[in-house]
Amino acid sequence: MVITGMGGETIAEILHRARWAKEEGHLYILQAMSGMDGLRRYLSDNVFSILREVLVEEGGTLYVILLTVPGQMKPLAEGEIWVGRQSPDMDSPLRSRYLTQELQKLRRAVAGLEKSQRPEDIEKKKWYELAAREVDELKKEWEQWQQ
Repeated sequence: MVITGMGGETIAEILHRARWAKEEGHLYILQAMSGMDGLRRYLSDNVFSILREVLVEEGGTLYVILLTVPGQMKPLAEGEIWVGRQSPDMDSPLRSRYLTQELQKLRRAVAGLEKSQRPEDIEKKKWYELAAREVDELKKEWEQWQQ
């Protein structure tokens, strides 16, 4: 099944409502226009396994395509929720740019939350800070592998 061209939360909702979606034997190609972190979190929390992530560029915008199947995978760390898993043998020429882009988004979110006086934003800020640290580490790791 291919689900593309909508937000990650909508894709997650489609998978959630399809009772048969978690049955073995299904293969999903998922491409969210936004909210990729929410989609990865849903998949990680709901017994789906991400087999592969592919980055593509269209009109200067980077998009992530996920190849997913029902089945348990090792839980994603907060940084991986934002940018996916990586390995030294990955062939992903757009990954460095993607890591930089997502790290900038996280840092902007932290900066915005620092200005907030709302109590609920304190926890949200901690989560974004953790994700930013982990994505920064993933970026450094990726850059080392590329040398």
